[in-house]
Amino acid sequence: MLDGVREFLVLHYYAAARQDNQYWRDTKTRPLPDGLAERLEQWRTRLPDTESVYPYFHGFEPYSYAAMLLGLGGVDVPASPALDLLDPANAVKELQYVRDQATDLVARLPSQYDYLATLHRRDS
Repeated sequence: MLDGVREFLVLHYYAAARQDNQYWRDTKTRPLPDGLAERLEQWRTRLPDTESVYPYFHGFEPYSYAAMLLGLGGVDVPASPALDLLDPANAVKELQYVRDQATDLVARLPSQYDYLATLHRRDS
């Protein structure tokens, strides 16, 4: 399991899109553990799943690897060709709804400072 956790940590650095200093540029040139290198090749065409990530060895579920690959932006993971067949209208509408809700909440809710200050006053 320690080797698996090591791979997960190495992937954090390798998959990061940061290139703003030599340290981060070097993370792309350091050798990867063999197992991780093989899985990265698979993940360039197919996201991590139960066939490529074993939680008892890797210490994390496949979705943790997928979130890292998709979220850190340093590894090119092409979208599934099946997505080209879908109409994005419903997704666009739903994402706009989420944006509108967020805008409304920001306008109505107290700032983090105000909220925490209120909690502190209650305890005093």
